[in-house]
Parts: sequence; structure tokens; C-alpha cells
Amino acid sequence: MGNHYREVLAPGSPFVGQNCPVSRRTLQAGHEVVICADSQTAFQAESWEYLEEVCPFCSTGGAEVSVTQVVEERPPAAAAWLSIPGHPTFPLVRDIVNLGRGLDNDLILDDGHISEHHARVRRTGKVFYLFDLASTNGTWVNDHRIYRLLLRDGDRIRMGNTVLIFKRATEDEFSGMPA
Repeated sequence: MGNHYREVLAPGSPFVGQNCPVSRRTLQAGHEVVICADSQTAFQAESWEYLEEVCPFCSTGGAEVSVTQVVEERPPAAAAWLSIPGHPTFPLVRDIVNLGRGLDNDLILDDGHISEHHARVRRTGKVFYLFDLASTNGTWVNDHRIYRLLLRDGDRIRMGNTVLIFKRATEDEFSGMPA
């Protein structure tokens, strides 16, 4: 069963500005939402009820989640995240995060120059690696084409016409997080 939790969006939440996949309304600070930790998708509370608490995005295939099974706390803090200028940040809370144009990716990038399954970020302990998945147009970091690369704070990742910035927690912040 997927890991879901309820929260009221704070002004700095990465979900502020994203659209609820059901209502298509823009999520704002102060909205009560249910968040699928597996897919990093937030639903307005009313949309969650409309779905009869069945998540269509879980890696477990949309297992039913009853109200009593909704976890009330946030998942572990993100050790790193990806940001696209002008868009909400995407926290890297899973050990493997797939990026691409296809709807089955963890981070879906709407760019016709990006392959359906373009790249993968893999966390190993306290480090993050970026892998190109044999994409058509390549994956570039700091203007160098890569196939596998250890990511460093501030790296500029370019896939197609999309530029993402890799940010990582400081060593002090990271030391308090599970490996």
C-alpha cells in the first residue's frame, strides 16, 4: 500500500503552485491536501474524497487507502531536490527517481526533446548519481554530456530544452537524515 499523508500546505511547500490531478485547480498555501509519497503528487482533500481514497499513482498499482490508513506525518526530509526555474522544487525522497516525458516517470517533464524514459537519479548512501537512460538527445551536466555522474550541489542538468538544478542538503542537515 502506498504511503499517504495529510497536511495543510505551508507557503514554502514544493506542492504550492502545482495542479491537483483530479480537480486541475492550482494548489495554494493553506489548502488541505493528501500527498502520495510514492509519486510526490498532492490531491486537494475534496479530490481525494472524490476518488474514494483510491490513489491512481501509487507504485503499488493504486491500492485502496482508507482514512484510518492515512499517515499523519510527513515523510523523511529530502536530502536533495531538483528545481526548474519558475516551477516548484521536486524533493528526492526515494532512492531511485526516474525522469522523462512518459507518464510512468517520477518526475514528468513536458518537453518534446526529452525521451520518454530519459534519465535516472539514484541515491547511494549520502551521494546521488545521475544516469542517462540511452536518451535520444543526451543528458548534459554543466555543459558536458554524461552517461553516469556523481551529482554535486548546484549542478545544472540539461535534458532537451529543460534545465534542472540539483541542490543537496548541507552536511549538517544531511547528518540528521537516515542513510
